[in-house]
Amino acid sequence: AGRSRAALRRRVALDRNVMISRYVTPHGSVTRILVLWEQEAFDLLVSKPILQTYARVVVCPRHRTVHKLSDLELAEILDTLREFALIIELETTPAVVLKDLDDDHFLACAESCQADYIVADDPHLRALGVY
Repeated sequence: AGRSRAALRRRVALDRNVMISRYVTPHGSVTRILVLWEQEAFDLLVSKPILQTYARVVVCPRHRTVHKLSDLELAEILDTLREFALIIELETTPAVVLKDLDDDHFLACAESCQADYIVADDPHLRALGVY
């Protein structure tokens, strides 16, 4: 007997820059990535600290002037993430990216679930190369 379709899906962690890019540049390549998630092509891995980071970044005044989403639309986005992403309970978050400790949550989440990919547009994460 083979594994179920859900068990074969890739596991992916998206950094905050990738997540906010969907709403700042809604026709870019990041949007295609998130559409694939919505089509259940992969499992999106998040943790409570990651959700908090997404929530903080998406309401940043600098981003709000670009995406122009209402408070209700932003709440719906975060609710969708809470409902459909795999929320991982992290026991520890090692300090790896000393210049930006928020980045460590993405690494810990990805490592905890043996993610297939971390999609990052963050210079600190990209500087790691392979983790």
